[in-house]
Amino acid sequence: MPIDVQSLTGIVVYFVSSLSGVSIVKFLNYHYCFTSWRTFALLSRSTWVLSLMLHVFLQWRETVRLVYSRRQLSLYFLVAVGLSIVELLNSFSMTMLPGSLYMLLKGSDVGWSMALSYVILHKWYSFVRIVAAGLIMLGIALVFGFDIIYRRRDDHLENDSFQVAAIPVAALLCLLGAFLNALCSVVTEALLKETLQEEQDRQLQQSTQSASSPSKLLLSNSYSMWTSFFSFSLLAIPALIEQTRNSSTDLALSQPSSGGSNSSICPSIDPTRVNQATAEVMNGPVDHSTISYAIAICLALLGASRFLERLCKHFICVHDSAVTFSIVQAARRWFGIYIVGILFHEGFDMGMMVGSLVSGVGFLLHAMSSASSNGASHAYQKVASITSDLADQSTVTSGLELTTKMAKEDLTTS
Repeated sequence: MPIDVQSLTGIVVYFVSSLSGVSIVKFLNYHYCFTSWRTFALLSRSTWVLSLMLHVFLQWRETVRLVYSRRQLSLYFLVAVGLSIVELLNSFSMTMLPGSLYMLLKGSDVGWSMALSYVILHKWYSFVRIVAAGLIMLGIALVFGFDIIYRRRDDHLENDSFQVAAIPVAALLCLLGAFLNALCSVVTEALLKETLQEEQDRQLQQSTQSASSPSKLLLSNSYSMWTSFFSFSLLAIPALIEQTRNSSTDLALSQPSSGGSNSSICPSIDPTRVNQATAEVMNGPVDHSTISYAIAICLALLGASRFLERLCKHFICVHDSAVTFSIVQAARRWFGIYIVGILFHEGFDMGMMVGSLVSGVGFLLHAMSSASSNGASHAYQKVASITSDLADQSTVTSGLELTTKMAKEDLTTS
């Protein structure tokens, strides 16, 4: 089916915005040695500010006013707790890992989601989709396998505390984040979806002041606004604690006492991947206020890119189809590994090359399975619209289910 100009524009914007989160974080890591992962987590959930502005505009345009019950807000808060935990794990691993490796490991949520959906929701998947998930997980396992082999072969790596400790720990936390991300999505679908729908319908009957019904975008944005706000409030606590402990720094910018290696400047990042500009910026004569402004702009763009990504997801599924979104998402998962790696000059060892290729075949099969699904549909259910804020999932058995899953996405990009 041909894609029109509007759909193509939405796809391109989604592709760029979904990669912007990781790109911004790694840019700050490599060029300014900004490693405040708690701040990254906090600002990734700052999308509620833009959602609030959109919410006010949509209510004014549609002459509809949504009212929320205590029960409904309590459910939103429970979802936000899960989102906050996942966001912290994602932000930490994103900061510590090379961007390309992070994006590869994040793809494991496809396999986790399918397994959890089978156990909890008793969903069945086609053979092709099972093979696709298996290849994705196999590719990730190959990365770890090659890493273990090379560690045993190269004795000098055993004395490198960074590569021995930080990378494996961050990688495991990234996989844990992907697992919890999938678990939150499946549990929300199993326990909260119907409850939220009933509660929303009841509130609409009591609060709608016009004959018109609220749009899907209004309902979706409303859910996202509240869950992001609660998550932002929870994440503000560790971020404020970190800022208090680092009160002697300017925007958490490291200040080495004397010139030295990149390792002394950015001890929490692989010194072989820190841009040489970092040493020049930190050790040479430089206007630190200019650096602070640059960091502040990047952090603001972090939240804006997440908000734009969510809008593009909604647009693609409504204007085109959920199947199109599934294909675009699979392409973003695979190509994003290489785009981020090339953009920041991250070297690919044998494990990454083999693992990313095997996982890429899995992403391709997953997209093909979605495209050939008999349940493909342009419909965007109201239930799905309400729950539009849980993570990067596309492991479903039909186009309609894919839309429901897409409507709960938000952590991805990142």
